[in-house]
Amino acid sequence: MPARQRAFIDLHYNEDLSLAEIAETRDISRQAVHDAIRLGVRRLLRYEQALGLWRRQAREARLYSELEELRRLAGRGRLSDTAPLKAIVARLEAALAAGVTDVEG
Repeated sequence: MPARQRAFIDLHYNEDLSLAEIAETRDISRQAVHDAIRLGVRRLLRYEQALGLWRRQAREARLYSELEELRRLAGRGRLSDTAPLKAIVARLEAALAAGVTDVEG
């Protein structure tokens, strides 16, 4: 992605600047900023469709959540109650079957 698009996206979405504020600092039109952001967002969406990074991150986050639940149960000494454990294990297995194979912890 061109540096200009990346900078405009960062300023607009992360720094919460309006299109007019960005345009003023760069001495360009508001429409030019709008077009650059629109094209940059399209490019990001194409990257996501090709790479699936957000979907993978979401699956990994669910796995980590399940692991934290196991840790919480273990910390409470509730590992003898196997029903919650079996449910968590089933969810972890399903997530792993969906393609998350390199979870570190």
